[in-house]
Amino acid sequence: MSFLNIFDLAQHYGISKLETSSLIKAKRRILAEIELDDDEVEIRNQTFSKSDVLNLFYEIDKNENILSFHKTIFQNQNLNTFLYGDSSTIPTKAFHDPLGRTSTDFTSYISPFFAKQFGNLYKNAFEEGNIEVLKFNPPISAHFLEDIYSPILKKLEDLKNDLTLSNVESKINNSVIEKLNALPQYFMKSRSDIALRVRSLSVDAWNKKEDLDLAFKILDLAFKLDVNSSTKQKLDEDEKGLKDLEQKQKENEKLEGFIELMNKAEEIKKYSANPSQIYNSLAPKILKIDLSKAKEFLQIMLIEDAKQKAHSRTDYQNLQIILNIEKMDNDFVKNSIVEHLEKMAESCRNVHSQYSIAEKFDDLAYEFKNGYKRVRSKPKPKAEPISSYENSSIASSDAWSRSFLGLGNLYRFYFICI
Repeated sequence: MSFLNIFDLAQHYGISKLETSSLIKAKRRILAEIELDDDEVEIRNQTFSKSDVLNLFYEIDKNENILSFHKTIFQNQNLNTFLYGDSSTIPTKAFHDPLGRTSTDFTSYISPFFAKQFGNLYKNAFEEGNIEVLKFNPPISAHFLEDIYSPILKKLEDLKNDLTLSNVESKINNSVIEKLNALPQYFMKSRSDIALRVRSLSVDAWNKKEDLDLAFKILDLAFKLDVNSSTKQKLDEDEKGLKDLEQKQKENEKLEGFIELMNKAEEIKKYSANPSQIYNSLAPKILKIDLSKAKEFLQIMLIEDAKQKAHSRTDYQNLQIILNIEKMDNDFVKNSIVEHLEKMAESCRNVHSQYSIAEKFDDLAYEFKNGYKRVRSKPKPKAEPISSYENSSIASSDAWSRSFLGLGNLYRFYFICI
């Protein structure tokens, strides 16, 4: 069904005034003119038959409001030309009947004509990223809107289903986000569903990859989408959860170097160990160690171990051990860490003959102890290698002292307490 405005028809045939009272006279004149033109008339580059014109007059005869509707459209040339198929300029003004009626009847009348022209335009606008068109929310009947919007809804559903952890950042980029947010309220649910899918990928980034930075980055994409309140609440909850994880991760970093040091101090004694790899893993973490947290961690471990072995000692001995462990201060932990690093340097020299790595461990111990880097004036003399680290003076003679996380020489404090 093509749109034909009776005022365009009247203007074409030189009828300057068109009112309800003069409609019958105008109809006779127009039909007579069309018969002279082989029952066809060209209006705005479209050809209409005599039958088309008769149908138009028939509709107006049935509903006198249609004449005023056509006048309203004719006075809005953007709208008028658009209904004829010119999509170069879309009408952006609300379609109100100037006669004071509600727009319901006018909307019902204009909807099929508008939907025909707007459907293809809207589909192309989404592909091309025409934000002005995407934002436009025409006041036409709901079932016509469904026809216009259904192809876009299908595209959004496909987009949501195609999202993966590896492609979400490329598929939900800034231009796509701008297009999605430009869509009218009608698309709120689809937009929120996409945000929830992005949210689930943010969860995967942490659960499957333990990549907190990536999880935050993906969740931020979901926050950029205009979503409903329930979805926003879920995003807020996830953000809080990630921030809690981030805080715990930062706290763990303060202890991570200490725990790794204890493990690596035992590992580096073995001929099969890789001192360079151990140093490269350990060095960035050592200076982040929080002595208070390391002390608390060590006290908990020592007290727990002391309780497990309490049956082999008197009550007095057990009490003294617990009291002395509780007296442990940060300086003891600091000195013990320095001692471990120095022992690891000795392992590099004596077990592995890797003197450059040994110097790096010595320098790391110096920096941790003093708070600034060592400036070396001359290389340290090489030590004579020995046959076995286990037989050297720096090895612990008691197997218990290496039983938990390789805590090694830090457990010497435990025996001193007895």
